[in-house]
Amino acid sequence: MSVNALAADPIGALQMYAATDGGVFKTTDGGAHWRLSKSNLAHLKAQSILACPPATRLVGTATGPAG
Repeated sequence: MSVNALAADPIGALQMYAATDGGVFKTTDGGAHWRLSKSNLAHLKAQSILACPPATRLVGTATGPAG
């Protein structure tokens, strides 16, 4: 699976997001473990990503169809 972009959380030092060909993934431990985001983006190709401060629960991404 290709990682197309990464976004660091400007508030949580160990939290990051990855835009991949298989959706958006999130880590809360500096990248040791990644999990699929709890969003409706799991089956889309995420091409870019942005964590929006100060409320980093808001993450923007540009998507396209997977495959």
